[in-house]
Amino acid sequence: MSELGYEFVLVEQPLMVHLESMGWRNARGSAPDAAVPTDPKRSFRTSFTEALLESVLRQKLWQLNLDANGDEWLDEHRIRQAVGELTRLGATSLLDERFQGLSVVVGHQ
Repeated sequence: MSELGYEFVLVEQPLMVHLESMGWRNARGSAPDAAVPTDPKRSFRTSFTEALLESVLRQKLWQLNLDANGDEWLDEHRIRQAVGELTRLGATSLLDERFQGLSVVVGHQ
């Protein structure tokens, strides 16, 4: 098994199983019997280099930010601003990027 296969089997797959048990939805980038994803479109990406699912993020930002009447109140400018905060972190490593992204999401910049 390749190193990538071990990472999937030992790290990613157990995490996905755990998140699914908590009610999360998993959009696999591979067929159920394949260990390595091959089709980025299956997981809402244009390529596997995309860590952030921008189309899903945009949709959820609209859905989660409703006014008292249940109407959307965010405009496209604010959506672009929120997405930009998460896509232009300027981190020097993957770990740093994850910490910076978490800080943006929870509001501790």
